[in-house]
Amino acid sequence: MTEAEPRRHPIWLVRHASTSWTGIRWCGRADPPLDPRGRVEAKALAARLVPDLPPATVILASRARRAIATARAVAEPGRLPIELDDDLLEVDVGRAEGLIWDELAAREPGLAAAIAAAGRVDWPGGETAADVDARAARAAERIRIAAVGAPVVVVSHGALLHAIARALGVEPLPPPLEPAGLVRVTP
Repeated sequence: MTEAEPRRHPIWLVRHASTSWTGIRWCGRADPPLDPRGRVEAKALAARLVPDLPPATVILASRARRAIATARAVAEPGRLPIELDDDLLEVDVGRAEGLIWDELAAREPGLAAAIAAAGRVDWPGGETAADVDARAARAAERIRIAAVGAPVVVVSHGALLHAIARALGVEPLPPPLEPAGLVRVTP
């Protein structure tokens, strides 16, 4: 860090807790709530994270119910405000929305092959990889700015958090986060 660079506080990237679709159906813009397991996960996440959060912590969250509920579990003990950000919504998976893997593989074999190869994808009827990168870059810039003044907790979705980590310049990129998983980064 040079003298001209501002000091940045830590950033925690947090994936929302589980829903009835987690690990079963592709869930982009669908908005299922946390299921009972997810509510337990959110409370456990809060118990791990809250002791490390000072009162000035900024919590940014996706507008999806699953992200808001996870963010509330973290925010409530310290009475921290939550700022909702549309750029933190999950990737729009288009025609894959609600499908299980076998349905996706049968209907969109090229997409399934790209996903299986861990490639970046353009979602048929949804967002392109370039769209996701642009949205993640906008979010990452706001996160960087917020981290100048205070620690930041970002509650969002798996695929988008990976894109945000890339936009923040996190090296190496963290593995995909499990539900209610988190990674601490310092840009």
